[in-house]
Amino acid sequence: MMAVALGWLLAQPCAAAGPWCGADVPCRIVSHGRDPQGIERVEMEEDVPDSLPVERAAAVWLVYPGFSPFPAAVGAFRYEVGTPHGTLALCVLPSVAARQRRAVGQPLEGGLALLTFDPTRTQSPRFPLDPVFDTARTEGLLSAAQLRSLDELHRIAERRVEDLYRAWRELAESPYLAYSRQQLFEGIRGFDDPRPVSSRDDLRPERFLDREQRPALRRRGHAIPGRCSLAFLPRSTRVELSACPLSQLASAWNLRTVERGTLPSLRALPERESEEIDGVSLELRDVPPRTAARLVFGLLSGVEGLTSGEEAARP
Repeated sequence: MMAVALGWLLAQPCAAAGPWCGADVPCRIVSHGRDPQGIERVEMEEDVPDSLPVERAAAVWLVYPGFSPFPAAVGAFRYEVGTPHGTLALCVLPSVAARQRRAVGQPLEGGLALLTFDPTRTQSPRFPLDPVFDTARTEGLLSAAQLRSLDELHRIAERRVEDLYRAWRELAESPYLAYSRQQLFEGIRGFDDPRPVSSRDDLRPERFLDREQRPALRRRGHAIPGRCSLAFLPRSTRVELSACPLSQLASAWNLRTVERGTLPSLRALPERESEEIDGVSLELRDVPPRTAARLVFGLLSGVEGLTSGEEAARP
């Protein structure tokens, strides 16, 4: 999912959404302004035929029935799923409440979304994963249990792709049915949900991979961050280090504001910067920040693989 800035989209024709939603697709809307919660309320005349060609490219603005708009810091969220039949994409404007303008029948209400289908962009069914997992598989670094989990995710993706294409065909046949829209839109948005195999949190490389796998994959060029928190507060100091690579730990120390001009910076030795420190939790209460910074520096400077900036600069 990609967040996109909206800016003044609704003050202009929908064609102005091109830079955000990736398509220059016109539509006819009338804005009724923003409510106290910051939600833009619009009416739209949908320029959609009674059916859409399933095998040809399509791009249409539609009311997203059942979607509950909410105030958001970004203007749009983009979802994209590649299939053997083509690529389906959905660009949803989270802070826009849309209502169909219809002469007869009950108008649909909900969000505002741009749906596109590109039959020239085909892809084998695969669950979207961080590229680090492909490297880990190719290098033979994964355990049997890890391989089973990833294989099951790809099997889920195969089933979901066929469900999505079936939903696309149903919407193309009946684009004005609320059920057809909801089925397709929710399928696109939820395609990368790893449940029931795993959770999004457990699929983060720093959680899924173990302490031996992470450094090995960092050395192969993958950035696998950990938790490297150094918080110097007026009345307390907290240090939390979990799967924290030494390069990231040095950067976290060098970004501090306490005693920045008096205590040395830290650097990770090039040959050890992919190594990590794990399971460190420290809290200092009622210790002045300057004193706490010196204590933390003493702790970190004793970590093998880290050295002060001055020492690291010597030949």
